[in-house]
Amino acid sequence: MLIITITILMTFMILLIAGYFDLKTGEIPDEVSFGLVFLSLVISGGYSVLKGDYSFLLTSVSFGIVYFFLGYVPFRLGQWGGGDLKLLSGIGCVVGFLGGIGYLGDGIIPYYLFYFVNMGIIAFPYAIVYAFVFSFRIREVIFQELRDYLNKKRYTLLFIISFIPSSLAFLLKLKILGLVYLTLPLFVLASLYLKAFEKAALRETVNTDKLQEGDVLAENLVYDGRIIASKRDMEGLTTEQLKEIQKLSAEKKIPERVTIKTGIKFAPILFIAFLLTVFVGDIMNRIVIFLTDIIL
Repeated sequence: MLIITITILMTFMILLIAGYFDLKTGEIPDEVSFGLVFLSLVISGGYSVLKGDYSFLLTSVSFGIVYFFLGYVPFRLGQWGGGDLKLLSGIGCVVGFLGGIGYLGDGIIPYYLFYFVNMGIIAFPYAIVYAFVFSFRIREVIFQELRDYLNKKRYTLLFIISFIPSSLAFLLKLKILGLVYLTLPLFVLASLYLKAFEKAALRETVNTDKLQEGDVLAENLVYDGRIIASKRDMEGLTTEQLKEIQKLSAEKKIPERVTIKTGIKFAPILFIAFLLTVFVGDIMNRIVIFLTDIIL
C-alpha cells in the first residue's frame, strides 16, 4: 500500500535527521521531534477520513500517549533527553497506525511491544560500539578504570556467578537456554566497560551559570557541610537547586565550575529499532527460531 510506504519513508527521514543532530550537537530540534508527531497524526487522520473509520487515528493517538508515558521513566531518571521522549511519542503514533492497518503482523509477543523489545535488544550492543568509537583517544584511561573494577572482589564474584545459570542449563540438557545464558558473563564485562567509559568520558566541566535544570552532577556539591546537590539524584538539578548553586557561585562560596554527567546519544537507537520493527518485526521470535535451528 502506498500509505504504508509514505509513512515508513517519512518516519525514516525524520529519525535519520534526529540522529544526525543528536550525534553532532547533543540536541534534537523541536521542529524534528514534534514534526514526527504532527505528520504521523496527519497521515493517520487523513487515512481515517478516507476510510470513514476513525479508529486508525484513535489508535495512533493512543499509542503516542502510551509510548510517551513509557519513555517518561528513563527521561525522569536522566537517561534520556526531552528530544528522545518526543521522538518516542511520534514513533508510538506511527506504530499504532501501522499496527492498526495490519502491517506489523504477529510474533511471540504482541505487535505493540515489538518496538520496545527490539530497542532493548540493540541498545546494549549500540552502547558498547558507541563507547569503543568515542573513547578511542582515551582508551588507556578507560582500560585502567576497567582493571580497577575487575580487581575489586565484588565484581570478580559477580563475574564468576554469571556463569552459574548457563552451567545449570547445560547440566539439565537445556542447550538453547544454556547458550542464551552464556551471554551473561559478556553482559557483566560489557556493563563494567560502560561503567568505566561513563566515569572516564561521559563527563563535562561547565560554568555554574551554564547549568540547566535536569543536569546531573558527577560529584556531590557541598556547602557549609550540607549537600546542596547530590550525584545520586538521577532526575537532575531542580529549579530551586539551580538558583541556589548559581547564587552561591556568584558569591564565591562554591567553585564557579562543576562537573556534570553527559549521556550516550540515544536517537540513533530509536532509529535502528524502528527499522527493525517495520522490516523484521519480532526480533525475539527470529532469535528463538535461529537458536532452535542451530541446536536441532
